[in-house]
Amino acid sequence: MITKPRDHFAKLFSSNAVYVEQGHVLLKDDALAAAEVKAGASLKEKYDAFALRRGGTLNEQSRLRKLSEERPDLAEAVAAERITLEAAEATMKKEAEARKQQRWAFTMELLDCVRGLDRTPNDANDIVTEYDAAHAESRGESITPERLRKAADYLNALANAMESST
Repeated sequence: MITKPRDHFAKLFSSNAVYVEQGHVLLKDDALAAAEVKAGASLKEKYDAFALRRGGTLNEQSRLRKLSEERPDLAEAVAAERITLEAAEATMKKEAEARKQQRWAFTMELLDCVRGLDRTPNDANDIVTEYDAAHAESRGESITPERLRKAADYLNALANAMESST
């Protein structure tokens, strides 16, 4: 009984166990390359080319799996050959960058708002005297006590959400 076939055949053919393994892989997974080796082509060159193709296929499968997890709709479009994998990845990257920019803009806007409101209640009377309704109306807006209370409710809800997310 042969317990180590790769070593057995390497010894039998006065060869190297690595070459036997590479030949076995080609016989099993790439019959055309195996036939070319039988006809005199370099085993190393044919195996290296096969390994490169296989690596590309595995890489593509990995990329498609990641796309499926993050954007099943784009993965479905790739499977249906409506777009290429590269185009789907570019779309996903472009959308991620747009979300990143939106988050940045929102964060800066929130910082500006909070900075303007980060005062003590004693400052309220001073702020009311500085408020000019005409300027607000020129922008088509107004600040009413109801609107301020609604904003205060939102800020409380935002503070609660921030506390619960940490």
